[in-house]
This record gives sequence, C-alpha cells and structure tokens, in this order.
Amino acid sequence: MSEQHSNISQSHLGEGDAIATRFLGQLLLCHDQGRSENDIRSAFRDFILRTGIIENEMDVKTEVPPGRESQRSVDMLVRNTYIEFKTNIVSGGGVSADAVAQLDDYLLKANQSGYGIVNGILTDGKRFLKRNIGDHILPLAPSSVFIFDRAEQGHRLREYLAGILDTEARDIKPSKETLTQHLGIDSDLLKQATALLFAAHRDNRDEPAVAV
Repeated sequence: MSEQHSNISQSHLGEGDAIATRFLGQLLLCHDQGRSENDIRSAFRDFILRTGIIENEMDVKTEVPPGRESQRSVDMLVRNTYIEFKTNIVSGGGVSADAVAQLDDYLLKANQSGYGIVNGILTDGKRFLKRNIGDHILPLAPSSVFIFDRAEQGHRLREYLAGILDTEARDIKPSKETLTQHLGIDSDLLKQATALLFAAHRDNRDEPAVAV
C-alpha cells in the first residue's frame, strides 16, 4: 500500500495549535508504544474535546450497538460518525480488509436501523481511513488513507476531523424509500456486491463447485 501523508491544506496558525500539537503527540505516543485500542481511543477522545472539534462531551459515546438488536458494539460514536480503533490498521502491505469489513458492517446495520450514521473512521492513532456506506472494499485507494505522524500536524488533524464530525446524526426511519435508496436495485451497495460476485465467479468459474 502506498500510504499518503496528510496533504490537508495549511490552516492559519493560531493559539489552538499548541493544544492540537500536544494532544496529537499523546495520540501518536499511544500508537508508537503499541498501547491498547482503549488507550488510543482515550487519547483520540482527548484530542477532539480539547481542540474544540467537539464542545459537548455528551456528543462522544463509546461502546454503542451499531444497529437495533445488535449484540456487538462500535468503539465510538461522535455525532454522525462511527469510529473504530485498532493498534495497527495496516496488514499485509495494505489496510486490514477485516477491519474495513467490520466498520462497513456497522455502517450497514446503522443504515438498516435508521440511525442516520453517514461516516465511518478506521484509525490506529496515526493513520485515518474515512468510510461511507457503499464504498468499494477492494482495492482501497491509497489517497483515502491519511497519515498524521508528527505532533506538529495537530492543526491539520483537527481540520481533517472537523470536516467529518461537523454534522449531527439524522434520525432516519427505515421507511420503504430509505431502504430502497440505500439497499435497492440502484443502490451503490448492491452494485458493489454484484460486481464482487461477478468478479469472484469469473476468477473461479473453472472450479467444480462454481461452474454452473
């Protein structure tokens, strides 16, 4: 995977930069020292609260079910975004397919439940991958992975996250119209699933169990 360092445009340097630098430094320390997912999550929470991205700590929820009657839990919910934390989101030279699939499944369950969650973030404290329902699983575009590996990039991480976390979740009831929009025959998710099935059949059509 060709990782891309953050190319978020420079923002005006202000008095909040020292805070952003300090708390990104703490987040990176958790990553570099191989600390637990909970430690990374805690440092991330400190970053978004102390830098002012999120003013009300009640907007930050942890261990929430991704959908109705789900027995699993999402690491963090911030407004309209699910966030999953890993100690390292890179596996085999690319972003961990299992971790991406887990987050995508949470987004799907939220959509089916009408929760109005529109974004997902997968991060290990240094790398950040933004996901939306219906995004392609493979291949992952290198440009979608941003790396913030220096504490001085704190203001850039703040700008990046503010652009994602600036919207309240909409309460969308799972009506016929919304289910058709997101899961119907013309939905991106169904098109993606169909394309993957066709590709899998093409690549394995000579197998006895597949050839029909």
